[in-house]
Amino acid sequence: MVLRVLLLFTFITLNVAHAQNRSLYLKKAQKEFFKGKTDRSLQTLNKFYNLKQPHKLPSSVLNLLGLIYQKKKNFTLSSKLFHLVIRKSYRKEHNRVVKELNFDNLEDLDINPKLLRIYYHLGQNYYYIYSKTNNFSYFNASRTYFRICDKKSHLANSTKRYLNSLNEKLDYVQSLEKTITFYANAGGILFQETITLVNKSDDKDEVDLVSNNEGVCVGGGMMYGNIKHGWDVYGCFYSAAAMISNTVGSSVQYKQKDVSVTGLYMSPGYYYRPYDKLSSIGLSVPLFYRQAEFSDTDNYSVKAKGQLSAGIAIDAKWGFTENWSIDMRLSNMGSTNVFINSVSYRF
Repeated sequence: MVLRVLLLFTFITLNVAHAQNRSLYLKKAQKEFFKGKTDRSLQTLNKFYNLKQPHKLPSSVLNLLGLIYQKKKNFTLSSKLFHLVIRKSYRKEHNRVVKELNFDNLEDLDINPKLLRIYYHLGQNYYYIYSKTNNFSYFNASRTYFRICDKKSHLANSTKRYLNSLNEKLDYVQSLEKTITFYANAGGILFQETITLVNKSDDKDEVDLVSNNEGVCVGGGMMYGNIKHGWDVYGCFYSAAAMISNTVGSSVQYKQKDVSVTGLYMSPGYYYRPYDKLSSIGLSVPLFYRQAEFSDTDNYSVKAKGQLSAGIAIDAKWGFTENWSIDMRLSNMGSTNVFINSVSYRF
């Protein structure tokens, strides 16, 4: 009987001593970690704990390991360890937090500061995992944990910075989604083109004239794209007054003023935004139709009083508010050059 008591006492004494040694090593590892000696802290833990079986480790060791691997930028393993701590020590409280979060009712719930600190570290881990992978599930996880910390004002300044960064990322991701917007447009149009006179008696006898046109163009368009690039289909009806005169060295004298010219300008094209979401530059393929009331002479008639031209254009928009922009389009269509300067309103 005495021998059994002695053996039991010896066993208990050895276990207590072993536990005390473990406690001392844990405290030593914690001190080493907070001094920035991450690898040495991990080595110290490894002397008294079987780190290959994390499920058998106490929560205090798992928590320190989570911090160590976060410092070593192994954010995935760090997150697994923190979740183990929650399951071992805070399961019921965590379930209450999740339930109240779903109902947006965390204000009246008391949360253990140690659990809040774990939430904060999980928010950090998933923030950096998302930054590397662009996996939106990690984005949502990070934002959820930081929202909990924010509701309880835990590490308020740092939490706010992370949340602001996440919200900016969310705005950017949403801005990459392609959308359709419409706009109305009005402004001035200038164009110059070559007009041909044909001898009524000899169709091989042709004389070139220059027509300078100035007027108003009213229309609108549709843009399909995102914050970076997309497609723009634009069109406007115009009404202009033309002045026609001889080219240098012409053998025929011909002049007209205030000739009525009407028509349609259309240009499907591609735009790119190099700097911000309001301004853009692009290329388009314009179609330009005009109908003019040119007068014939006794011996010559004007060729093609109505004509359709096609070419290429450079388009630019400068947005000075979310809805308003100044638009410029410079087109070349063979013998016709067009410049449109207008104001657009997006709705």
